[in-house]
Amino acid sequence: MDPALEQIAESVPTVTTTFSGILGGSLAGTLALGATANLWSIISFQQFVGYFIYINIEFPPHLEIFLIMLRSSIWDKLPNPAAYVTESLYNKILGDGFDSDLYPPKRFAKYEVTSFFIENGSTILLTNLFLLFLLFIVLSLKRTEALKDNIILKILKVYLKWNIISRTFLENGIPLALAIFLQLKALSFDGTYFILCAIMTIIASVYFIVFIVFLFRVLYKRDDKLLQMKLIRRIFGTLYEGVVLKNTAKYYHLIILIRGILVVFLVTMFDDFPTLQIIPLIFYNIGFVYYLFNSATIEDPKLNIIIRIKEMFILIGEIGILFLSFQTTSESYYKLLGWIVVGFLCSSLLIEVSYMIISQILGIKEIYRKIVSFYKRIKSMISNNSGKKGRMDVRPIKIRTRDFNESTIITESATL
Repeated sequence: MDPALEQIAESVPTVTTTFSGILGGSLAGTLALGATANLWSIISFQQFVGYFIYINIEFPPHLEIFLIMLRSSIWDKLPNPAAYVTESLYNKILGDGFDSDLYPPKRFAKYEVTSFFIENGSTILLTNLFLLFLLFIVLSLKRTEALKDNIILKILKVYLKWNIISRTFLENGIPLALAIFLQLKALSFDGTYFILCAIMTIIASVYFIVFIVFLFRVLYKRDDKLLQMKLIRRIFGTLYEGVVLKNTAKYYHLIILIRGILVVFLVTMFDDFPTLQIIPLIFYNIGFVYYLFNSATIEDPKLNIIIRIKEMFILIGEIGILFLSFQTTSESYYKLLGWIVVGFLCSSLLIEVSYMIISQILGIKEIYRKIVSFYKRIKSMISNNSGKKGRMDVRPIKIRTRDFNESTIITESATL
């Protein structure tokens, strides 16, 4: 590796931390502006292109460095209580050694990623289960006579069931799928640690399948007019946030989720066939670009153009990676093709990140106004709930719908 690339490689941790900080810092701003679609799009880019690093081909150093920068995830920063509890068991199997069948695919081993679910996915699984448990507590408290009309519990119920839970799954479903596939490929019941990993993998697999089916069912059973209603959007809006509801556009975020699931499936299960790891992605993205131009339109016109350009750039990058998988003796061709791939993938990311930052700078006044308005609303709700102000006489709105027992949710949310 030449000196310039060595310096870039040394700066990877700093760049990765900075990028994660930008995304984390932008969350509050985008929430305040009510324009988080741009942020979700950037995260989906990271959770898709970032997994290209595990395609079993030798990348040019500059392309490998770029892909390494995208490996960082917020879920890597969270504490892992399951790993802490089983640390002694994990250290024991490392000391004793284990069968080669339990090793991860080559590219994962290169970056010190294990096959074990407790190390890779237990934090994500526990986070999702904790949100469900929190919802259960809120529903239980609301059944008590003293708290059934508590405004804070009503807000928590409306946003938890299922908006917050759904958004969390959309953002961590891909790394959860990766943890499941890695463990399924190295499934073992020989020892306490492996049994615990297997049990958690089974629980995660059931949760994963059930929740994906549930999300598709939510959108399938509701037509566009119903989804556009304010109360329904407050409950399920995160599933189709930022898109114009027409044709099949409401499935936009789920289609992106499936693309991420596809890439982690390919990099874990087809380790011995590099071209088969990239070709299905190319065909999927061709269909996705067609879908963007013919069925899915983003509400923000500028972001709509940016996302279409981004997806075309990703497609070109994938084709470049396919050519990199072919053996060649030309070092200059190999490096040039790597720079072309880096150019298209990096450009697609920079365009989106720049637009998000510019939008937040231009919307500082709007952010401030919404924060003040939100503070006043919370203050007013607390005052009303404590009895300092009289109750508002609000008639519940009942909506006739084919929803499965959600009339209570819709009615209560209408009284907020």
